This record gives sequence, C-alpha cells and structure tokens, in this order.
Amino acid sequence: MKWLRDVDRWYLEKVYPHDRVFRTVARRLLGHDDLARDVVHDVVAELLADDRWRALPEPRAYILRAIQSRSISIIRRNKIVPMKPITEDLTEAFADDGPDAFSQLDDKEKAAWFEMAIAQIPEQSRKAFLMRRIEGMSLEEVTEALGTSASTIRKQVAHARALLREAFVEFENAAKAPDEDSQRMVGGRDST
Repeated sequence: MKWLRDVDRWYLEKVYPHDRVFRTVARRLLGHDDLARDVVHDVVAELLADDRWRALPEPRAYILRAIQSRSISIIRRNKIVPMKPITEDLTEAFADDGPDAFSQLDDKEKAAWFEMAIAQIPEQSRKAFLMRRIEGMSLEEVTEALGTSASTIRKQVAHARALLREAFVEFENAAKAPDEDSQRMVGGRDST
C-alpha cells in the first residue's frame, strides 16, 4: 500500500485499534454518544493537525488524557447552577439559636432579682437552700455542714423556696405593669 502516508499508518496502528475505548471513556464522562464521538474526533484531529503525533511515545495514554481533559472542560462549561430563592428552611439552618438581646437583658434582670431575693431570705434557710439546691449537695452533706437535722434542713429549704416563689410573683407582676411614664405617653406624645 504505497498510497498510505506515515500519519495514516500511525493512525491505523496506534489510534484506530483503541477508538472504541476512547469513545467509551468519553461517553462515560459526558453521558451522550454524539458528544463523545465529537470529543474523540476533535482530540485526534487536533493531534494530527501538525507533527506532534510523531513525538508521542504512548499515543493511547495521551489521547485518553486529552479526552478526559476536554470532557471535563465541557462539563464545567455546560454546568448550570440554578438560582433558587432562599427558603425558610435554609434561613433557619443559619439562624442563631442563642438568646437575642431582649432575652439576655431579661436574664440579667432575673439574675439581679434572684440575688436580691436570696439576700432577703433568713440566713439559716438561705444557707440550706444554697447548699442543697444551688450547690447540689446531698441532704447528709448539708446536715453535716450546718450541724442540724435532716428534717430542719428540709423545712428551711421549703421555706426559702416559698419566699422565692412569692418574690418571683411580685417581680413578674412588676414587669407586666406599665410604669407611670409609659401610661402618660399616647402615640409617642405626652398626653398631659
């Protein structure tokens, strides 16, 4: 066959036997037969356009790598990222679960109130309550520390809790009742 050029012989020996593998790789990457054939054709045609094919020690490996690279470029170029509105589910995922400023202020007020209410409890009941309920000591540990009976400790803790409950009701009522200045304000103007 005298009419075959060197490039034709090279193609028939080194490329054509692997054509099915090249198309299979491209098809797996791109998911479309026609596009896979186009990619294989473009890679081989580009290689044959000049004399680069002569310098390739492993044409099969080179062409496979070129097909992979070209396919990935096509995938990236065609990839469309849908623009979706942010849903409530997504905003909730990023929401801060921590307390807001009003809750923090309310907690600070309650803590200040709690300290004042504790300070007004009689000393023995206060000590028993703090050891038992705040520090988490057992009944035996509190009786030993204060030198009194378990029955007395129970009564003192119950007395302290009752006083705290009463103080808390007063605190809540005071927080709900509007102050005199806000009662005089109507629609942002002083009504007097």
